[in-house]
Amino acid sequence: MTDEIELSRKLKRLEQLSAQAQAALSADPKRALALAQEACNLAEQLGEREWLVRCALQVGDAYRALGEARLALELYREALGQTERASALQADVLHAAAVAYDSQGAYELALGQMIEVLKIRQGLGDKTGEARALNSIGVIFARSGDHEQSLYYYERALALQIELGDTLNRAIALNNVGIARKNLARYEAACEAYYEALALFEGLNHTLGQGAATCNLAVAYGKQGRHGEAEQLFARSLALVQATGNRTFEAEGRLDVGDFYLRLKRPEEALPHLARALTLGQEMAAKPAQYRAQQALAQAYELRGEFEAAYRHLLEYHRLEREVFSERSEQRLQALKVNFQLEQAERDKEIYRLRNVELKQALETLERQAKLLEEQATRDPLTGLYNRRYLDGVLSEEFARTMRYQHPLSLAIADIDFFKRINDRLSHAVGDEVLRALAGLFVENTRTVDVVARYGGEEFVVMFRNTELEQAALAAEKIRQAIELHPWQGIHPELTVTVSMGLASSNGFAHYEQLLNAADINLYQAKHQGKNRVRL
Repeated sequence: MTDEIELSRKLKRLEQLSAQAQAALSADPKRALALAQEACNLAEQLGEREWLVRCALQVGDAYRALGEARLALELYREALGQTERASALQADVLHAAAVAYDSQGAYELALGQMIEVLKIRQGLGDKTGEARALNSIGVIFARSGDHEQSLYYYERALALQIELGDTLNRAIALNNVGIARKNLARYEAACEAYYEALALFEGLNHTLGQGAATCNLAVAYGKQGRHGEAEQLFARSLALVQATGNRTFEAEGRLDVGDFYLRLKRPEEALPHLARALTLGQEMAAKPAQYRAQQALAQAYELRGEFEAAYRHLLEYHRLEREVFSERSEQRLQALKVNFQLEQAERDKEIYRLRNVELKQALETLERQAKLLEEQATRDPLTGLYNRRYLDGVLSEEFARTMRYQHPLSLAIADIDFFKRINDRLSHAVGDEVLRALAGLFVENTRTVDVVARYGGEEFVVMFRNTELEQAALAAEKIRQAIELHPWQGIHPELTVTVSMGLASSNGFAHYEQLLNAADINLYQAKHQGKNRVRL
């Protein structure tokens, strides 16, 4: 009897630890990690296999929230081996792994796993899980820039939430539908979704949801020219979000307010919001929020005619943006490696049983997959160009070769003029099409020996091998003209695109980073002198 009471007490404690870990996850992931690890230890002592998997899943979620996606993925994969095929628990683990892959930019892996989750949920008749999977698929498509597909899956998730009568998740789905419509420049339809979401959040007294939906509605009003109403909504949204203490949402909201005032050429009103957003980003070590704030601050000071301050913020923006792109490339590589290594371990068992021709074929398949892995790790998923990680490596090698053999080396950094305005006025979907088209134009107008890379959100770099500065200037001007004369109206009737370019040669520099910095300074000068030009 005493043993049964003790077992019951420990099981109750296990349930409490798991519930506490889940509750702490978003606000305090370090505490969530400690609680989940304690729960794991207790589940192992009790020999509760299913509880052990669920607690390991929570440990992985905490690592993911702390930015340790690789550790999270390894835990998810270990947990997956302890689940029954096509079970609800397996779907939970696959879902968590897909979210981790998505956070690292490995969209193909994320989508493949989430579709598997969807199939399992449908097979089990689990409509709540199915709706959650549909919403997550929408998020993956949104992050990869496919807003039409994103909207399609959000609307499917919404239909299921309505059928289930789940008011909170229905409100969240409506808010997501509104965001997708906004990204497609369907502002009236976006507002309709936001109105409905806001009414549901208010009925639930869900303050954070109200703040988010109100902010999104304000952005849509601003796009429609309803500036007075937008200002009132932004103020209400910030008050709601601040009441919750959620710094992430406050930073995003203040960035939206700052962008709104900058579009109206009112930098004095934008600056306090942008400065606060930067502070919040620094407190949270959230680099994307920081570089968005730095970019907007540069624009604000430029509007005020304070060019030295604008230049300082612009340099910091480019530094942070490049760090984020580099980190994401490295994280994406690590995610791909984890997936490849674990799948390869399974294949190795099969290969051991193969002989002669079958063994050779299996090894050739693995070699092809390894090459594909390397290709994925060095390419930007949106444009297909090389990414920053690859460029830094090849530029370092080429610079060393240049120093050794005294060969000329030139470098151009190009930045899309008014790209933020394209995204804001014409939609992010149009912005993504512009990036893809520009990638093609850069490749078409450079030599096969040159290296073209996407270096940041709207930045491209061309490394001209064995090329003097004067020749590189002619090549850069050819690229600039090709971009200016391209029929951009085929993407959108109101679209025009130009680029500014900064050019530098390796002469007089001891390190490739000095070459990059010189080109970056010339890029800033090209921007400051009127844009759509090449500056040496």
